[in-house]
Amino acid sequence: MTISLRELFVLIAFVSLAVGGLLTGPPMSWIALVVFALLLLTKLVDCLVCSGQRRHFSIGFSIFATFYLGLCMYLGSSEFFAFNYEQSKLPTSRLVYVCLKPDYKPAAPTNPTTIAQNQLRADNGHSLFPMGHLATACAFGYFGGWYARFATRERNKPE
Repeated sequence: MTISLRELFVLIAFVSLAVGGLLTGPPMSWIALVVFALLLLTKLVDCLVCSGQRRHFSIGFSIFATFYLGLCMYLGSSEFFAFNYEQSKLPTSRLVYVCLKPDYKPAAPTNPTTIAQNQLRADNGHSLFPMGHLATACAFGYFGGWYARFATRERNKPE
């Protein structure tokens, strides 16, 4: 199993987009959120439209990514807006919580201006949790796609 240069470049681009979105916050996290959502949607469409190895990869990608997102939905809103470290159940939520800058975490308000600023920061921080979970779902999907390619390659070997 080899990785092409194009695939390596795309993989590095997506990893850097995820890390950049986590460490810098909005608007970079919003861009990353949209890119990962579009990636997941294109792989779902590829399951129906494409054929051959690309379709096998897309099916594996979609199954693994959808399973992870389903797990997040099952656990509830505590995973998507977990501003409390003990409240989160998944390691991804805890990692995003640790990566959050202190200015995105809600603080004790002291005056009306500070209350409005804290609310804006908390709202901006809310985009990091879904982006982190979508990036993790796409990572699981990538490994699922590679597994699907591997499994179909073994089954479809010429004799």
